[in-house]
Amino acid sequence: KHTALPAFSPDGTLLILPVGTYTSGMEVRCELYLFRQSFGTWSDPIRLPDYINQKGSTQTHPCIVDREDGYLDLFYISNAPGGQGGKDIWSVKFSRQGVFDYPQNLKTLNTPGDEASPFFDPSSQSLYFSSTGYLHLGGFDVYRSEWQSDQWSAPFHLPTPINSSHHDLFYRPLNDSEGLLTSNRLGAVATGDESCCYDLFQVTIQPQHFIPFAQDAITGRPISNAHFELSNKRQSLTWKVGEPLQPLLVRNQNYVLTTSSPGYYSDTTWVSTLDQEKFPSELHQKVALRPLPVEVVVEVYDAYTHLPLGEAGFAPLPGQPSPFGLLYPKESSSQSVVVKLEPYSSYGLLVEKEGYTSDTLFLSAEQLSLPGSRFVQSVFLEPVNLQHFLPLALFFDNDAPKPAAASRITPYDRTFDAYYLQKEAYARELAAAFTEAEDQDCAVERLESFFEQEVKAGYLRLEDFAENLDLFLKNDYVVEILIKGFASPLASREYNLALTKRRVQSVKNYLRLVKDGMYNKYLVNRRLIITLAPMGETSVGNAVSDNHRKKHESVYSVEASRERRAEIIEVRLSKIFPSPDNQISE
Repeated sequence: KHTALPAFSPDGTLLILPVGTYTSGMEVRCELYLFRQSFGTWSDPIRLPDYINQKGSTQTHPCIVDREDGYLDLFYISNAPGGQGGKDIWSVKFSRQGVFDYPQNLKTLNTPGDEASPFFDPSSQSLYFSSTGYLHLGGFDVYRSEWQSDQWSAPFHLPTPINSSHHDLFYRPLNDSEGLLTSNRLGAVATGDESCCYDLFQVTIQPQHFIPFAQDAITGRPISNAHFELSNKRQSLTWKVGEPLQPLLVRNQNYVLTTSSPGYYSDTTWVSTLDQEKFPSELHQKVALRPLPVEVVVEVYDAYTHLPLGEAGFAPLPGQPSPFGLLYPKESSSQSVVVKLEPYSSYGLLVEKEGYTSDTLFLSAEQLSLPGSRFVQSVFLEPVNLQHFLPLALFFDNDAPKPAAASRITPYDRTFDAYYLQKEAYARELAAAFTEAEDQDCAVERLESFFEQEVKAGYLRLEDFAENLDLFLKNDYVVEILIKGFASPLASREYNLALTKRRVQSVKNYLRLVKDGMYNKYLVNRRLIITLAPMGETSVGNAVSDNHRKKHESVYSVEASRERRAEIIEVRLSKIFPSPDNQISE
């Protein structure tokens, strides 16, 4: 019998041995036998089951590997039925007591050609084997496949000097840079044909110099202060651009390369020395880092008082790119906003704040040329000119407000509330005057529009007017306001004149009491001067009815309602206090 190619278990207590017999000519057919060692003595041979040693096939090239579950795996070569053709790699699980599972054909690795000499390396979880069934340099070439979770990776053809144009078999890695194999390649000791015989060869694989290069992902310019970290299970290397060190990479490895630099997002990528047909002495790697946005701290101030204005609105100008985002820091005493912008770009941002004139903030590509930087940009907004609100018409209910001492006339906000609540009653009274549904709808629709777009809108504008008035008074302006009052012609001229006096006084009382009476001090020291001009019905046109019997025309119509108003028609601003002779008109 031929006995060769023994496979020992990692602890040396088990041996699987192919035992061969000549069948015809020089053909040898092998079967696998198990030997167990106990106290230095080997047992008699135990033939593996028939479902492994199948009749008419050969089983050889065994390799034993420990499993994590306490069992072992046997890899071997066989041309048994059920394979891919030729001699294939098979594997079978077995116990230390010699109980064998049913074998499995490694179909994802086998080919119609012949496979040979499987060897499993536990340190890399890789199976090395030789094959004639893949594209190769000639004869048997060596391949490697890695066990990944629950499957084998695609076989990788090992480069020269491991493979040659001759038969290369039984490859065993010794360490990261050296290995042993059997080959009949040129250089084998031979007396006749130089490729007739197999010798043992040692191959040495030189490490690679790793040369990374970091650049800006937008501009392509090199990054001079990049930091690299390269690591895997066996190595961990760190260095910076400009350092003379060139890291040496071990062959047949996967590395994780982390590249970072101030002002840039970090990048993580794979660096592999596996899939290389040739082993160049240098491995160059280009890494493009995406720049961090530039943070512009925009602080918005009142142009007159230089006091911070709090949160403002930001919007890109037409055709301009939008910022990445806005952030209002809680710790900022000025309620500034951080605008995040793409570096190397130009931006035009519209800065808006209620009660102030909008302004445009332009930021050039030069200002934004340093990725990840942060700088402060101040914007000064001017308060809206009070003329913007004029003329400001404020409307009243019929015969409102009621007579009282001037200081006790109902302020306008209360007269507005009472009047606005009468909208539905006005609509009913007005609709009752028409017989046609279409006429009713038309009249009511006009009235609804008047209450929403004139009555309510006027009151809201008065609130804004009063809010913005404070901006000028606090900045040492003298503000003079002229208010005129109007009435419909329903009552006598004398009555209407008194009524319009009450209406303009109602607006004045609103300004006197608004914001918890804060404007009183300005009225007292004559920084706020309110001039009242009651007009009675003198400006009423002939189209407004004064018929008491047709109240839908003289009271509830839009035309009559528009005449019952007070108007702020003029505002004068000055930095000079008025003379003592200029008295406040009552």
